[in-house]
Amino acid sequence: MGPRSTSIIVRWKSQRKYWFEFNKAIAHRTVALVDAHKLALGNLAWEIGAEIGQTQMKDGTIRRVDWLVTNVYEKIDHRWLMVSHHVQPKPQ
Repeated sequence: MGPRSTSIIVRWKSQRKYWFEFNKAIAHRTVALVDAHKLALGNLAWEIGAEIGQTQMKDGTIRRVDWLVTNVYEKIDHRWLMVSHHVQPKPQ
């Protein structure tokens, strides 16, 4: 689920469509993962932390990125692939 998701998005085709639409209004984005905690167990790994940064919209406005994030990875054919991504605004 991305930051503007209203429902769970399943499969790469749907993810690609979501992010294509999401990125239409964005000119530039800088985001970093901070306070990350990572754990791997066999072929699964996950990390939790915060994503911070900023997004410059095409209309010139700047939006602050301050989200909590959970990423889940699965090792498939010797590569770690993200199989779940969830962000939400950090409570104020």
